Amino acid sequence: MELNVYFNAILENAERPLVLCDTDFRVIFLNRIASELYEKKHGKKLLGNSVRTLMSEDGLSRLDAAIEWFKESPDNQKVFVCHSESNNSDVYIKAVRDDNGKVIGFYNYLDYRNPETGKVYDLD
Repeated sequence: MELNVYFNAILENAERPLVLCDTDFRVIFLNRIASELYEKKHGKKLLGNSVRTLMSEDGLSRLDAAIEWFKESPDNQKVFVCHSESNNSDVYIKAVRDDNGKVIGFYNYLDYRNPETGKVYDLD
């Protein structure tokens, strides 16, 4: 089986929203959670379209600056965007690089602050 099938399944079933864009800001992947989250903003219809049309001028300026910063060094990999009180998460954008370290895109990443409350390896 092709490795891409596994990667697609992992991304699609992630518990966090994931929107992957190329360097032209075109949405090339939206997982199920992101599609549901952004349903009011067209959900899966975002695929192939630019996020530039959905962002404020200030937001675009900040995103442009982050992409340029990613390009400066392979060590520049993650930018804090904001904290969301509604789900107690920090929102980041992360660089996506090819095998040579060149920036080929970016994606959003949510890091939830709520600690896990379940039991370790609780299979019941």
